[in-house]
Amino acid sequence: MLKYIVIALLQITEGTTTVGSVKIHYLQSGPTKSDHALVLIPGWRLPAYLWTEQLTHFGATERVIAIDPRSQGPSTKMTEGNTPEVRAADLHGLLANLGVAHATLVGWSQGAQDVAAYLAEFGTSTVDAVVLVDSPVSWGPAEVDAHPAFSKILLSSISTYARSPVEYSRGMVRSIFVQPHPDLDIDKIVQSTMQTPPDIGVAMLTQDIFGAIAARRSARSTSRH
Repeated sequence: MLKYIVIALLQITEGTTTVGSVKIHYLQSGPTKSDHALVLIPGWRLPAYLWTEQLTHFGATERVIAIDPRSQGPSTKMTEGNTPEVRAADLHGLLANLGVAHATLVGWSQGAQDVAAYLAEFGTSTVDAVVLVDSPVSWGPAEVDAHPAFSKILLSSISTYARSPVEYSRGMVRSIFVQPHPDLDIDKIVQSTMQTPPDIGVAMLTQDIFGAIAARRSARSTSRH
């Protein structure tokens, strides 16, 4: 009974922190003064609030932070730097600003690329664990040869997204949630994805999959240990 009372009273707060010229929006729960945190990074154009269940569950025992990376959600929209490497630098700055010295990094889809870039750039000394959700680390330009069918589908979808971003986003969101979610507001999630301008969204997607530098690809092996 006590556990359920604690969860019911748990508050999820929101804030922003500035890294360089970018304001990064985040949600937070649990003991906010702890220097250990579970850090949740969403997928391509998806909002931080999709991690609400995790913020509530894990926040009962530990500090949890879910972020809206640059160009997503309420965070600053940028016409440059929309790559996993730059988002990793943003994440590094955010953790420093929030006093996080030890992090468990959870990257979902695009977030997996950001985690790999973080490991490549900043190493593992401050990372307690890594979780990659629904995506391996991309192969960069070699993706075309390594996975030609996947690459063809992805490249074809880019023109569909650019031509009809709302319809594309609605289909994408529906495809994510296979199981019924009675409380899920599809329209709200689609509106959140549309906070990323389509031209920026295209740049993000191509950089995520086809723009990996050698250092990020080397993190593939690091993330397995």
